[in-house]
Amino acid sequence: SNLEPVLFDGTGVLARDCNPGVPPDVKAWEDQRYEVFGLRGRVLQLRNELYRQRRIRILNERSRISGQERAERFETLHSEMKSDLSNLKERLQDELMELGID
Repeated sequence: SNLEPVLFDGTGVLARDCNPGVPPDVKAWEDQRYEVFGLRGRVLQLRNELYRQRRIRILNERSRISGQERAERFETLHSEMKSDLSNLKERLQDELMELGID
Protein backbone atom coordinates (compact mmCIF):
# COMPACT_ATOMS: atom_id res chain seq x y z
CA SER A 1 0.00 0.00 0.00
CA ASN A 2 2.90 2.39 0.70
CA LEU A 3 4.61 1.36 -2.51
CA GLU A 4 1.67 2.04 -4.82
CA PRO A 5 2.24 5.81 -5.19
CA VAL A 6 5.96 5.26 -5.72
CA LEU A 7 5.56 2.49 -8.28
CA PHE A 8 2.43 3.53 -10.17
CA ASP A 9 2.16 7.32 -9.79
CA GLY A 10 5.84 8.24 -9.85
CA THR A 11 5.52 10.11 -6.57
CA GLY A 12 6.85 9.55 -3.10
CA VAL A 13 10.18 8.57 -1.64
CA LEU A 14 11.32 5.03 -1.13
CA ALA A 15 13.57 5.77 1.86
CA ARG A 16 13.47 7.02 5.42
CA ASP A 17 13.37 10.78 5.57
CA CYS A 18 15.20 11.17 8.86
CA ASN A 19 18.51 9.62 9.80
CA PRO A 20 19.54 10.41 13.37
CA GLY A 21 23.24 9.84 12.67
CA VAL A 22 23.52 12.64 10.09
CA PRO A 23 24.78 16.05 11.27
CA PRO A 24 22.46 19.03 10.66
CA ASP A 25 24.78 20.58 8.06
CA VAL A 26 24.87 17.39 6.02
CA LYS A 27 21.13 16.97 6.50
CA ALA A 28 20.50 20.46 5.09
CA TRP A 29 22.83 19.73 2.17
CA GLU A 30 21.08 16.40 1.51
CA ASP A 31 17.68 18.08 1.64
CA GLN A 32 18.83 20.72 -0.83
CA ARG A 33 20.41 18.11 -3.09
CA TYR A 34 17.25 15.99 -2.91
CA GLU A 35 15.15 19.01 -3.86
CA VAL A 36 17.47 19.78 -6.81
CA PHE A 37 17.25 16.17 -8.00
CA GLY A 38 13.47 16.27 -7.67
CA LEU A 39 13.30 19.49 -9.69
CA ARG A 40 15.62 18.08 -12.36
CA GLY A 41 13.43 15.00 -12.59
CA ARG A 42 10.32 17.15 -12.90
CA VAL A 43 11.98 19.19 -15.67
CA LEU A 44 12.79 15.98 -17.55
CA GLN A 45 9.21 14.77 -17.13
CA LEU A 46 7.85 18.04 -18.49
CA ARG A 47 10.29 17.98 -21.41
CA ASN A 48 9.21 14.44 -22.24
CA GLU A 49 5.57 15.47 -22.04
CA LEU A 50 6.20 18.40 -24.39
CA TYR A 51 8.08 16.14 -26.78
CA ARG A 52 5.21 13.63 -26.82
CA GLN A 53 2.68 16.42 -27.37
CA ARG A 54 4.78 17.82 -30.22
CA ARG A 55 5.03 14.40 -31.87
CA ILE A 56 1.28 13.83 -31.46
CA ARG A 57 0.55 17.27 -32.92
CA ILE A 58 2.77 16.54 -35.94
CA LEU A 59 1.10 13.16 -36.48
CA ASN A 60 -2.36 14.72 -36.17
CA GLU A 61 -1.40 17.42 -38.66
CA ARG A 62 -0.18 14.80 -41.14
CA SER A 63 -3.40 12.82 -40.66
CA ARG A 64 -5.47 15.95 -41.21
CA ILE A 65 -3.60 16.80 -44.41
CA SER A 66 -3.90 13.27 -45.80
CA GLY A 67 -7.59 13.17 -44.88
CA GLN A 68 -8.13 16.49 -46.60
CA GLU A 69 -6.34 15.25 -49.74
CA ARG A 70 -8.41 12.06 -49.66
CA ALA A 71 -11.60 14.10 -49.33
CA GLU A 72 -10.63 16.28 -52.29
CA ARG A 73 -9.92 13.19 -54.42
CA PHE A 74 -13.26 11.73 -53.37
CA GLU A 75 -15.09 14.93 -54.28
CA THR A 76 -13.40 14.94 -57.70
CA LEU A 77 -14.30 11.30 -58.32
CA HIS A 78 -17.82 11.91 -57.07
CA SER A 79 -18.37 14.83 -59.44
CA GLU A 80 -16.92 12.80 -62.35
CA MET A 81 -19.24 9.90 -61.51
CA LYS A 82 -22.23 12.23 -61.34
CA SER A 83 -21.41 13.71 -64.75
CA ASP A 84 -20.87 10.20 -66.19
CA LEU A 85 -24.23 9.12 -64.77
CA SER A 86 -26.01 12.09 -66.29
CA ASN A 87 -24.29 11.42 -69.66
CA LEU A 88 -25.33 7.77 -69.52
CA LYS A 89 -28.90 8.76 -68.71
CA GLU A 90 -28.94 11.13 -71.68
CA ARG A 91 -27.51 8.45 -73.99
CA LEU A 92 -30.04 5.92 -72.73
CA GLN A 93 -32.86 8.38 -73.27
CA ASP A 94 -31.60 9.08 -76.82
CA GLU A 95 -31.38 5.34 -77.60
CA LEU A 96 -34.86 4.76 -76.20
CA MET A 97 -36.21 7.58 -78.37
CA GLU A 98 -34.45 6.10 -81.44
CA LEU A 99 -36.05 2.74 -80.70
CA GLY A 100 -39.40 4.40 -80.17
CA ILE A 101 -39.64 3.38 -76.51
CA ASP A 102 -40.80 6.05 -74.12
